[in-house]
Amino acid sequence: MSARHDRAVRLSAYATLWSFLVFGVFWYMAAVLFTFNYDVSETCTLSHDQTYDPETAEVSSSFPFRNTCSSDFDMMPTFVNPTFVVLGALALLSLASLIGAAVHRNRVLTRS
Repeated sequence: MSARHDRAVRLSAYATLWSFLVFGVFWYMAAVLFTFNYDVSETCTLSHDQTYDPETAEVSSSFPFRNTCSSDFDMMPTFVNPTFVVLGALALLSLASLIGAAVHRNRVLTRS
């Protein structure tokens, strides 16, 4: 019975590790590829064919990711922020699963 619980803890640990790793890699990729531009006005003009308005443009933020050229155009793709919510929830659920499996394993071992 202990081997089954050890396997559950091990699988939960792997799931937690991979979910946090995927979350971190996606965060880094989104930050590097979409948020941090050296010259925002040049990026708006050359890459997105938009005029840069310094009065209404917002500065990049860590979450939700946002990088605007004007009040009506955001350079951040729409899939990025919902993906962070889903990956963050997955990471937290896998962490809760790991904690639950470890607590259950310890209860089973102390009863024996």
